[in-house]
Amino acid sequence: MKKYVKPFCLLVAILLTLNLTIPYASATAYYNNEASVFQISHLPFSVQSIVTQLNRVSLCGLPSTSDYNYIWFSLEDSSGSEIYREIAARNSEGNTTFSLPAYLDGTYKIIAYQSSERYATYHAFLYGISAQISGGAIHIVESPAYAGNLAHAQKETNSPNALSFYLRPSVDIQSDNTEILARANAITDGLDDDYAKALAIHDWVCDHIAYDFDVLYQRSECGDTSAIGTLKSGRSVCEGYTNLTVALLRAAGIPAKKVSGYALGATAENAFPADALNGTCKTNHAWNEAYVNGRWIIMDTTWDSDNDYEYGRMTSAGGCYSHLYYDISQDLFAQTHAVIKSRTYSEMSLYLDYPEYWTSEGWKPISATGIAPIVKNGRTLVPIRAIIEEMGGTVEYTPATERYLARITCQTDDFFAQMWIGSKILWVNDEELEFDVMPQVINGHTMVPVSTLLKAMGCTVTWDPSADNWHGKITIGYAA
Repeated sequence: MKKYVKPFCLLVAILLTLNLTIPYASATAYYNNEASVFQISHLPFSVQSIVTQLNRVSLCGLPSTSDYNYIWFSLEDSSGSEIYREIAARNSEGNTTFSLPAYLDGTYKIIAYQSSERYATYHAFLYGISAQISGGAIHIVESPAYAGNLAHAQKETNSPNALSFYLRPSVDIQSDNTEILARANAITDGLDDDYAKALAIHDWVCDHIAYDFDVLYQRSECGDTSAIGTLKSGRSVCEGYTNLTVALLRAAGIPAKKVSGYALGATAENAFPADALNGTCKTNHAWNEAYVNGRWIIMDTTWDSDNDYEYGRMTSAGGCYSHLYYDISQDLFAQTHAVIKSRTYSEMSLYLDYPEYWTSEGWKPISATGIAPIVKNGRTLVPIRAIIEEMGGTVEYTPATERYLARITCQTDDFFAQMWIGSKILWVNDEELEFDVMPQVINGHTMVPVSTLLKAMGCTVTWDPSADNWHGKITIGYAA
């Protein structure tokens, strides 16, 4: 899905003569007298926060470049009409402050524009923020998506196993591809800091990939949205932007993941539907999270790029026009993005000859009959149903017939696997593999060589033969 608002410019030399700014007045009713800080970004050269107190709004931590010498502050009503405007110069502390009239009651969208000169072209750099005014006093409205987004973010771990997991190639994210590796090395050449590397990758994707509006509006078929497919074609929808971004990050040694959700914009209304907030609606957008300098950051290369492809040609080549969605705050991001699917790294551990397995929720029985992992011909076989269902997938068993062997089908969000009792053949998605030991039924349970299957389904599988007080321990890492 394309960005919430296209980058746009305003020529003010003539408009200022219309004097649309509403005269100042003293606020008569306030929420409280304390200043409230709304975080915008963690990026050092981006605007840092909005501070509101009574009828005053301050944009703080503005970049010191000349592009931000003057700030146009605007309020729009629900119809998109500008009902308030004021222009102010950035002061020596990097801030601008605006005072609002008392009678502007209601809920509005804040938009801020920047320019190097007072009478010149202004470019939008801040948008999508809801504010409520009562008696002239203003406060930022917390997005209804904020709590859910934060809960998803807090589930993610930074354990060594998790960070290693997020460096591995995965479906449509070919971070081990030679072209991806070469491009990541070229982009980050000479950079030592992961934060700077991630920013350089963000900028390169925004500069070199175009958003395919022909696909968005169903004028053409969606092509290969994988990382390598997007790199080769130079255009895609948000899925391609996201896959390529995460592949380049991983290729550069930066743990990264894809997040899917519901974003307000061209294909959505200006408010979140209820099913977007409870996580049951269909996703319409994707973005990234990356682990840099000890923390997970958010980035959305789709919304920071102004390259557009439509009617079979490039219609805009603005490149990386914004850094608003690089290391953006949870507060601001939730104003336009609601997380629906953010699969986080999880682990489970199984033990030879022990009928329970360990998860973050504690011990769970493998089955009601007390079946346990075993070793056959040097390979560990496990009851596969409990494992796949713990990962959020499904398992289906089809009994044998006169013509066909019994079949086991395992399915997760990204993988579809088929195997047969008494056969070494294994299919995972479109790839044919082979077991060292055939799956078999033992005491009514389907037992499958765990390592071959689960590694092919994107999991990590480690074996510790000397686990304390156990015959052997199998640790399975996965994202669910």
